[in-house]
Amino acid sequence: MHSQREFAVYFAATLIIIILSILFSNYAAHHKHWYFLPEAAGYTMKRRFFFDNITAIVTYAVAGTTISSFVVGVIVYIAGYAGASLKMTLAESLSFGALISATDTVSVLAIFQELRVEPTLFYLVFGESSLNDAVAIVLFASFSKFIGNSFTASAIPLAILDFTFIFVGSTLVGIVFGMLSALLFKHYNFKGCLYQEIAVYIMFTYLPFAVCTVVDLSGVVAILFTGNNQQNDI
Repeated sequence: MHSQREFAVYFAATLIIIILSILFSNYAAHHKHWYFLPEAAGYTMKRRFFFDNITAIVTYAVAGTTISSFVVGVIVYIAGYAGASLKMTLAESLSFGALISATDTVSVLAIFQELRVEPTLFYLVFGESSLNDAVAIVLFASFSKFIGNSFTASAIPLAILDFTFIFVGSTLVGIVFGMLSALLFKHYNFKGCLYQEIAVYIMFTYLPFAVCTVVDLSGVVAILFTGNNQQNDI
């Protein structure tokens, strides 16, 4: 009798989840926000390989993406005034440059895993790709603030300062929430309540993104470092 009741509860819960997923998928298809942003990249990251190569990774991700954004943005800006492309302002051109500077290395990483390449090479590419998207998003947010306003070469240092503030601030928010969640899971006894544990985990996963969104920081950067700090104790 007990097993039948237990089966009925699990079956009902599964059915409800499936129905809610179907109903919510229609909404999510038209409203792609932060609900499904993963922090798995940070959670599964092997710290030793990542931080042993942190200088090279940050150089490729930050300097490389920034240089790419400026090069593409300036080319688009000049091409527009030369009549070879759609004419855009400097702020719009740099925003476009930042937008397309994000690279997707999923296929490359899959091949690396298949070939069992050196961990250093794998984590150089993985680390760069993990931070690359975040850097591109922050650059885009910084440049797009100047769209519709006066943006000249003298405003570039302000954009760089804004980028630095957003990136560092988002990193700190992610680290703080990651440490808080790790401490909670380490010292609090959930008494085998799986649903409560999952709810708290999801809350700490997306709370830093919500906080960063409210204060105009980057939630993508925050949840990357949140996941990285959670992996030790969760």
